[in-house]
Amino acid sequence: MVPNQATGRLAWVDLKTPSIDKTKAFYGELFSWRFKEEFLPGRVMTKMRSGEQEWGSLTSLDSPIIPKGAKPHTSLYVHVEHLDASVERVRLLGGTVLVEPFDVMNLRLSTIQDPMGAVITLQSTKEAHNVRSDMTTEGLPGWLELTTTDVAVSGEFYSKLFDWKLEYRKQDSTIVFQNRGQDESGMSVVAPDHGTARSEWNVYYTAQDCGRSLIKARTLGAHSITEIQDKPGVGQFASFMGPDGMKSFIMSRE
Repeated sequence: MVPNQATGRLAWVDLKTPSIDKTKAFYGELFSWRFKEEFLPGRVMTKMRSGEQEWGSLTSLDSPIIPKGAKPHTSLYVHVEHLDASVERVRLLGGTVLVEPFDVMNLRLSTIQDPMGAVITLQSTKEAHNVRSDMTTEGLPGWLELTTTDVAVSGEFYSKLFDWKLEYRKQDSTIVFQNRGQDESGMSVVAPDHGTARSEWNVYYTAQDCGRSLIKARTLGAHSITEIQDKPGVGQFASFMGPDGMKSFIMSRE
């Protein structure tokens, strides 16, 4: 069976924050994100929009659906056609199911952990919603990157789970996952002996000028994690910690 065109694509981004007001103020000023409150049974959902695209939401760490003691983090949701079958595939490939499949509204969801420890949520719905990676609109998700302590293990896991093709590009020293001929995300190695090293998925937000955006983030109360890095043939990257405690990554293409 050939997977549909939505399978393996980013479907949603959710920022788990200790202060929705701080997150809205910071990113609204930095990236001109727009927010809309949607009232659901038992809670309020804050959705985010950039340009014409609605692509994510904010969830308070005080929400009853969040485990106590959780730190600020970004959750990535990837669309699969048959969620329960994909969850069983996770187990067969050596991954861990952290949250068993459940239904909410028109979605079926399950949070899984790959063999190296990176966490991602699988999502299925009759009407697939995909976030269009956009390197032209300021503040939109432009790229997904998996940092891992073992590229071989992680590469095999996701290639078999999503039918992604793994491509090693010598010309710019990058490792890319392709989804039906399109670059879907990247992968890089982090040294396992590094004190804070862990495998994780991160989203890079588009910045027209990486240096200017980093300076603006600092003036709004953020502090740098990594300064501007240049990668020939790719572009510039940087990361920072916002005043809400959220770690964020930005990039601008050449």
